[in-house]
Amino acid sequence: MSWSGFKKSMNRTGISLMQGFGAIDKTVDKDFLEREASFKTLQVKAEDLHRQSRGYLESVRSMAQSQVAVAAHLETFYDPQSPEGKASAEYHQAMLDIESQALQEFDEAYCETLLNPLGRYCGYIPEFNTAISKRNRKLLDYDQARSKLKKLSDKTMEDEPRSMQAEQMAEHSQKTYEVLNQQLIDEIPQFINIRVPYMEPSLEAFLKTQLKFYDDTYTKLLNVGAKLPAGAHTDGSMGAADQGVDNEVENVLEQMRTLSICGMSVR
Repeated sequence: MSWSGFKKSMNRTGISLMQGFGAIDKTVDKDFLEREASFKTLQVKAEDLHRQSRGYLESVRSMAQSQVAVAAHLETFYDPQSPEGKASAEYHQAMLDIESQALQEFDEAYCETLLNPLGRYCGYIPEFNTAISKRNRKLLDYDQARSKLKKLSDKTMEDEPRSMQAEQMAEHSQKTYEVLNQQLIDEIPQFINIRVPYMEPSLEAFLKTQLKFYDDTYTKLLNVGAKLPAGAHTDGSMGAADQGVDNEVENVLEQMRTLSICGMSVR
């Protein structure tokens, strides 16, 4: 910040403090304040949606990576030549395909249809905040100029030249402030109202992208399920075969309980 800018900033801080004490009148525009409040509400919601959308993509990426890691470790539990070993190898390959193909397609489509458009929309928010800050600074300048003009108007005619100069300064400050103020009053509602027609196509595309990703994942898992050993369910339903698996697991656990080492007490 330049020295001139620093002095202006300090001067405006002083004006703001004096207004807080009631020493200088403060201009209040209710129309602007209502629109500013609406804008701040939108800002919180839009930025939170953008943040959550980024988090969602990171979660999907992490899930795909974890699936590959689990499948790789699961494959080491079986004899590669056994039916279970071959099925686990198929599962591992399916997870690799999901990460390299289905996820890649989803990632690109998700960024293009939702994340990037949402980021562009949120990118305008700082511009509005900058304009609001500038408007507030010009308002302080205007209130200060009005205060000086009022004080000089109460003095003798000897101060007429100074009064004229103060009047010109007040008029200039008023015009500068009112132009910025009106621009924000007009454009904030436009920015808020455009959010629905702007984001609606993106949200629709996101749903379709999400559906395709999960459909591709389901198809690959279904193909793996078709190669599982006989008796295993592949339709996702709970039935007699699932009960059989539960019984097998319970039998194995019972055998483990009979092992001597499992009955040892810790001392």
